[in-house]
Amino acid sequence: MMTSLENSIVVVNEGNALLVVFPKGTTVPATFTAFFTTQTETQTSIEIELAELIDNVPMQPFAVFKVAEIPTESTSKPLIEVTFKVARPKMIVCFARDHHTGQTLLATRLP
Repeated sequence: MMTSLENSIVVVNEGNALLVVFPKGTTVPATFTAFFTTQTETQTSIEIELAELIDNVPMQPFAVFKVAEIPTESTSKPLIEVTFKVARPKMIVCFARDHHTGQTLLATRLP
C-alpha cells in the first residue's frame, strides 16, 4: 500500500517557509537534495528546521537537524549538499556533504 504526505514538508527559518522539501501528496519513500551555506566563512555548523505546511502556514518544526564539521579552510563560503529521505510521514533522515571537497559531514537530528 502506497502512502503519501497529507501536508507539504518545508525548511523554515524564524517561522517563515523557505523551501518546500516534499510537496503535499508526495508518495513515500522519497528523497530530496538541496544546497545550503553558512552565514560566515568560519561557521562550522548549521541547523535546519523542518515543519509541515498547513494552509500555507508553517507549523512548529517537528525535526531539527544539525550539520556539523563544516570545513572552513576554503576562501569562500561553504556549499553544503543536504539530502533528506522520508520513509513515512515525519520519519525523516538527513545526510550532508561538503560540495567542494566531497567530505561527508556529521548530520544529527536534535531532540
